[in-house]
Amino acid sequence: MKYLCFAIISALNVHLIYGTDECGISHYKRPNSNIAGGREARKGEFPWMISVQVRNLGDPGHQHYCGASVINRKWILTATHCLRGIDAKDLQIVAGAHDIKSWTDHMSRHTVEHMVLHPDFDDKTGLNDIALIKVKQEFLFEEKSQWLVNSVCLPKEGYSPRESLGTAVGWGRKSDKGALSKILKTVDLPILKQDDCRRLVGYDFLKDQEFCAGGQHDKDTCTGDSGGPVTQIIENRAVLVGITSAGLGGVPCGSAGWPAIYTDVSKYIHWINEHID
Repeated sequence: MKYLCFAIISALNVHLIYGTDECGISHYKRPNSNIAGGREARKGEFPWMISVQVRNLGDPGHQHYCGASVINRKWILTATHCLRGIDAKDLQIVAGAHDIKSWTDHMSRHTVEHMVLHPDFDDKTGLNDIALIKVKQEFLFEEKSQWLVNSVCLPKEGYSPRESLGTAVGWGRKSDKGALSKILKTVDLPILKQDDCRRLVGYDFLKDQEFCAGGQHDKDTCTGDSGGPVTQIIENRAVLVGITSAGLGGVPCGSAGWPAIYTDVSKYIHWINEHID
């Protein structure tokens, strides 16, 4: 299995979200059109986007490893496969980033207080690929961060994001052999019906706690996007409906007819609340 990372946005029904008073609000509006294969995100367009960075072995500093999403002032949501075998002291959480190679005053570094990996994560199938990180230093929202940091809303338990359009976000590679992007990128992806996806990836492979999106040539998430958000717009707010989990082993990123797999956040709302309340 090939693990990845990302985020998603579209129009849905009402009364299906919860979170902080300001959750899911971006003060930097999206342009009306996308270029083929995606585009650079605007600075501050996705203020819940986090760069999870790992200390370089034998070298000072950290490098981007996975994405994550701010869900309140102390907690972020990511993928379990991003954190397995990694010591919390070797992680750096960066908020407010756009160009991850260029530090600005509006970016903030956070250390990890506590990690919660899903206990039933299956390394072979990728099932239950969801994890929480609690940071020691609170995230600053609204004016204090120049609106470059904010939380994303969560869906109500049981909400289905399928048969909608989504927007993937991350600093991942453009292709399997390409370098990580230093600028945050975004791309719109269709979220498939469950049965349609199972016909492509296998009926025994895709579980109810997952969904797939993409399958269009050159539009995909890739290595370095894992753990990032999949959002949809509900009542003019971005709602975290999925977490970038995995691509299909042996299939290059952006291959037509081959979608990637995402964790369905609505299936884990009870688990999330158990740990952040």
